[in-house]
Amino acid sequence: MSYNNYSGEREAHNFNRRSWAEAKVRAKEQTGWIVPGLISSTTTLLFGQSKVGKSFLTSALMAAMVTKTQFLGEDIENRDWKIAIGISDDDADVDHIDRVHTVVPEDVEIEADFFEMPRMRSIELWHDLFREVTEGGFNFLILDNATGLTRGSLSDDNSTNDFFEGVRLFTRAGIPVLIIAHETDKTGVNGPSGLPVGSFAWTANSKSRIQIYRTNGKVFLKTKSNNAPETRYKLHHGAGARFTLLEKKSMEEIRAEREAKAQEREQQKEEKAKQQEEKTQAQETEETAIASFIVAECQGMTQADVAKAVVGKFGGTESARVTALSKKRGFGKRVLKDGTTWTLAS
Repeated sequence: MSYNNYSGEREAHNFNRRSWAEAKVRAKEQTGWIVPGLISSTTTLLFGQSKVGKSFLTSALMAAMVTKTQFLGEDIENRDWKIAIGISDDDADVDHIDRVHTVVPEDVEIEADFFEMPRMRSIELWHDLFREVTEGGFNFLILDNATGLTRGSLSDDNSTNDFFEGVRLFTRAGIPVLIIAHETDKTGVNGPSGLPVGSFAWTANSKSRIQIYRTNGKVFLKTKSNNAPETRYKLHHGAGARFTLLEKKSMEEIRAEREAKAQEREQQKEEKAKQQEEKTQAQETEETAIASFIVAECQGMTQADVAKAVVGKFGGTESARVTALSKKRGFGKRVLKDGTTWTLAS
């Protein structure tokens, strides 16, 4: 039976009924995270532009899971992880192996199997995958990638919701799912939208969302989820799947810092304007004083003699004072010369 066809026959469903008391126990037992703030215990969507590092970051996560080490400075839930990797591209298994072994020695046994997946055009295909994954004892599923696995357009809400109907077979069985997707190339008034390719349903159906992007040679992750603060990670991407955490800040902290910097720039701008105004006022006061001095004390003097007298009284250089008198700059614009007679300009 396809997603959109209904045979008219009544099907049996398991609604996983649980009491309030049972749900409370379950809530206390679950942290909601495989990696705090990053990898959800249900659905995580990792998205970004092509060649930005999505696959390398996934390989770094796999390496940390199998070696039981930290991932980007965070502890991973302590389990014996067995990873199922659903692939849609040719030779994607070879690429995953090559990337993981840039950080994990080849003699380390890695509990991971690859599943070559078609476009998941029916719920039966998801049930088949679910049966193989659960019978194999796998407890983590990677879907690489959404474009090659969704039955229809990623911009179609129905196709997207059908995709997540299949995903929830796993999450409701306690198997976390990491979905790799591309970022839309649509832009808004402030630049790239920073949203996954496709409909808003991709965002709405994912418990945790990780946008990966590059700026000035560094890799950044921006996380959003239903139960953790928005956070930005700044990373150094070394050889292969090696990532070093350089900085971790909540978006609230970043916004506060940006606001503080904007206020500081505005204060500096105001202070600079104030200083310029004070400088202009002082200059005008000095020019007025020099002009009054020339009219009162320098009658009958040549321009050169006036310049010397001004230097003696107010300082500066004779060449600059001569320039002011001859080119009508500074105090020179405030006096008029008729031979050796000096008067104030109106």
